[in-house]
Amino acid sequence: MARSIIRFLTVLGITWCFAVNAGADALTPDRIGWSALTFRASKLLMAIDVDVAIATPDCTTVAPRLITAGEGTGIAPAGLQKIVTIETEAFGRLSQVELILNAGDGAALQRTSHDSGGRFRHRIYRFTDRGAYQRTRWPVGKDEERLPAERWPEWSEANEDLRPYPPAAVNALVTEPSALLYLIGAAPLDEPGDTFDILAYVRSHVHRVQVEVVGPETIDLKYGFSNGTTTELRDGRQPTIRMLIRGESIDGDSDDEFELLGLRGDIVLHLEPVTRAPLQFEGRVKIAGNVRMRLVDLTTTLD
Repeated sequence: MARSIIRFLTVLGITWCFAVNAGADALTPDRIGWSALTFRASKLLMAIDVDVAIATPDCTTVAPRLITAGEGTGIAPAGLQKIVTIETEAFGRLSQVELILNAGDGAALQRTSHDSGGRFRHRIYRFTDRGAYQRTRWPVGKDEERLPAERWPEWSEANEDLRPYPPAAVNALVTEPSALLYLIGAAPLDEPGDTFDILAYVRSHVHRVQVEVVGPETIDLKYGFSNGTTTELRDGRQPTIRMLIRGESIDGDSDDEFELLGLRGDIVLHLEPVTRAPLQFEGRVKIAGNVRMRLVDLTTTLD
């Protein structure tokens, strides 16, 4: 009922900002005590550098940023929103991603990505009740590749369509893998056996993703810890919450693997108990195989 009212108000051009009570398993945004993270993974001659940030926008500014889907009804902003940004540099390519999601339930609203370096592409996914509506542009020639960001819409090659969900995901709550960096921190995942399940859109497929707390684990870590004014080096053994992230395509495509931060397959995550910040990921990447992505810097929002 609340979702229908919010969609009706949005259609009328009215933006309301209020908290949404999603029940006993509601996400709790205030649990998250970090705003920025930097990770690095290296193996042989391969290196992946990832910068992550999470922010709470003024909710009155969110709706104007969302494109109009050509098919389906766009998921409406409800209550508070979060913006997760991820910048990844690997294999000579730079990928910049911005995800807007509803903080109360994790539903993805819009994902914008820009790739440069070895491949140039600008893509927007507007999430709807029926699928992910995409607008993509590519440059033609070096002159277009060199255009500044505000002129990317001028790129000559374009494509626009709806990437439909399988029937089981139509009208369901669907998120995007980048949202897990927020969801895992905000969800009630603390004790061994705690689980969190959600549908996630990945490369034209919808995956059923489960995050499970395996148990506490102490690991060796070395990273910079900052509160925005001072920085200290944390070096040594540190307690973490060990979790397993596993995704499975719901449309029967067993060859399509779940992916998060470039890691595929079953992914192990170590979470910092106080800030709820990811400290380390373990998974598999193309070419290099199994890798460990370690935290380099953490900026906290806690005193």
